[in-house]
Amino acid sequence: MNLLLAVMVAMATTINIPLDKFVNPRFQFAFMEPCRSIPVQIFYGGAASGKSVSIAQRDVLDCVSECRNFLIVRAVANTIRGSVFEERIKAINQFHLRSLFDIRGNSMEIVYAPRGNRMIFKGLDDVEKLKSITVPVGTLTDLRVEEATEVTEAAYDQLSLRIARGLCDFPKREVLSFNPVMRTHWIAKKWFNGQLIYYHRDKDKMILHSTHLDNHFLSEGDHAKIESMKGYMYDVYAKGKWGVLGDTIFTNWEVRDLAGLEFDSIRNGLDFGFTSGVSALCRCAVRASEKTIYITKETYDRGMTNLQLADRLKPIVGSELLWCDSAEPKSIQELRMYGINAQPVKKGKDSVYHSIQWLQQWHIIIDKTCMNAQNEFSQFQWMKNKEGEIIQQPTGDDHFIDALRYATERDRSYDVPIISVG
Repeated sequence: MNLLLAVMVAMATTINIPLDKFVNPRFQFAFMEPCRSIPVQIFYGGAASGKSVSIAQRDVLDCVSECRNFLIVRAVANTIRGSVFEERIKAINQFHLRSLFDIRGNSMEIVYAPRGNRMIFKGLDDVEKLKSITVPVGTLTDLRVEEATEVTEAAYDQLSLRIARGLCDFPKREVLSFNPVMRTHWIAKKWFNGQLIYYHRDKDKMILHSTHLDNHFLSEGDHAKIESMKGYMYDVYAKGKWGVLGDTIFTNWEVRDLAGLEFDSIRNGLDFGFTSGVSALCRCAVRASEKTIYITKETYDRGMTNLQLADRLKPIVGSELLWCDSAEPKSIQELRMYGINAQPVKKGKDSVYHSIQWLQQWHIIIDKTCMNAQNEFSQFQWMKNKEGEIIQQPTGDDHFIDALRYATERDRSYDVPIISVG
């Protein structure tokens, strides 16, 4: 039996959308009242659960049926086009509604042509600039935060205030989606009390958990690949659980507001990545007298060419030395051509383990705006064998941590013996 959703598209014309054909059953009820209008909606859980796709589908139908204007954000602007923007274009085409939408790739807007309300896509590289966003028809009604764990609480609070302005004829909404990281994350504290919640609904908020097993549009191979993950990665990306501090490698760090403080002994490190990885910059200050490393700035980008990466880095590093992964000589040379003083690090034998041990001996302070650094430090763990014994192999995202290792490579020596982590 098909579940049909009646959508008024224009001039008293109604179309019926067969949700069973397009939307995973786990999310279908969120297209209906009263769930559809709850002020705060949180969709979280494991990787490839279908949550982002389902939200995109609902956004398109809501843009058609009501005069809703969406502000759709991610932490970094250049990740928008290949993710949330494309997801909504796919949904428009799925529902055969392309003739009703004006898709503006240059300005990153999608306009519902019959009425003029729209979806606006922005990065949070400079959240202050979002204060001036206006819409020609109606008011901003919906805040959509993709990969919300990459966003600071301060940025979220500013966005929430922005959406609160202006009157409209239907409930405003804030919708967040993410894979959980550590229980110490501000989102876990604000709405979860560090707990795993599979489903909760009251008049103010809805929380819905999902995993890849809820996604009926994946192949058996897709499911098997996710189920093959180990340790922390399995708990977070397969099971969608909040991470637990157990065998975390780094416990010697804290988060502070470093704004306004001045530092010398600045270091810059870069880990390269493109489609399958992340290009991560670490900017830090080393105070040997305090045995303290201050992490002051990060970038965390996917899909950037070296020219785009150079443009991103120049305002931060200027002519300063930038220590890079020596496995990427071509990329280092191209960055030099574009005006970046890029240099390869020298990797010694077992350099990963030596550098981890060296970093464990320092007090590391991370600026509160560096969410990706916090996420990586929270989940970077030693792997275990099938008997549950710790082995000398780290697991978890380490793009920023690698950049930190490169930035501080010249500050350490490799004559420290490797100590067993078991």
